[in-house]
Amino acid sequence: MAGFEWSPRELPANPAPGTNGWCIRDAYCALLGWPAGSAEWSRFIEYPHQDDLLPLASHLGVTVYDVGVAEHWNALIGKLDHPGIAMFDIPAAAMGHAVYVHHVHALLHHWPGFGGHPRTDLPTFGWPLGPEHLRYGPKLFWVIVDERQPARPM
Repeated sequence: MAGFEWSPRELPANPAPGTNGWCIRDAYCALLGWPAGSAEWSRFIEYPHQDDLLPLASHLGVTVYDVGVAEHWNALIGKLDHPGIAMFDIPAAAMGHAVYVHHVHALLHHWPGFGGHPRTDLPTFGWPLGPEHLRYGPKLFWVIVDERQPARPM
């Protein structure tokens, strides 16, 4: 995180219920093994601007896959046993959300819209999102993978 410059942003006046603005920090710290209170953990900001997300990924050396792009989807297939971050758009709640996933493969079984193939049976429980997000119909748009980490057995 050293050297990363955050863009100016406005904190939301009325944040969505059940949110705290730290999901980017929490997801990246879980992915990269940075404990709470560490120097890296402390360099994150609450509610980062969306324009910082791709530069942050580049700065940290992780790969971003846009699941709506066929070439990205095909490349991601070979990374399913890696840990990653799932990035969701939740337009009905006017928010986004990021969450760490131990195996990217699990997203195939749980989330609508993975690989551009929408599901009609939105999950009603679970992992990695809970009911506070599921009720708004989240749409997976990016999967971020740290390809430096080895694949993990299922």
